[in-house]
Amino acid sequence: RALGRIQDSLAMSQKAAEMAERAGDPRHLAPALTRLGQSHMDLNAPQRAIPYFEKAAQYAHEASNPTAEAGACVWLSKAYRRLGKPEPALESTKRAAAILESAILRMRGEAGRLGPKKERMLWNMERAYANALMDLGMNHHALHQWEPARTALQKALDAAKRTSASHLMAQAHLGLGRMA
Repeated sequence: RALGRIQDSLAMSQKAAEMAERAGDPRHLAPALTRLGQSHMDLNAPQRAIPYFEKAAQYAHEASNPTAEAGACVWLSKAYRRLGKPEPALESTKRAAAILESAILRMRGEAGRLGPKKERMLWNMERAYANALMDLGMNHHALHQWEPARTALQKALDAAKRTSASHLMAQAHLGLGRMA
């Protein structure tokens, strides 16, 4: 993919998904199917990507991996948006944001007991949450829902600040600037 060989990327993604399917472990199936869906998106085939993102979200849920589940939902949103279907795109990002928000609140409840590994997981979830909220803001914007778009982008900015990710803060500020 980095070299522009999209067909090769698709073939390798299909092989990885087949191998993960044989192993039957949802922890491996979710990322393999997400990658396969991304390969179809690279080929401008969002309709083909949708079932892979849906399955990836399902397997990530079974594996108790909220970050992967939400990531698959954000990609699902992108596929719907590319197809000109703003309502299912919006619902997909709402789902992604809700999954991450719930997981983050659960982890914060364990704040005194978080070790370095869980602190890193929380940081990654916050970044994913910021990205999901920016996508949610874009989807609201596409539907001319200005106030929900502003709210999502402000929440994205807050999440980005918690991770000190300046590029995410900049993206949220740009989105909020479009709302002004």
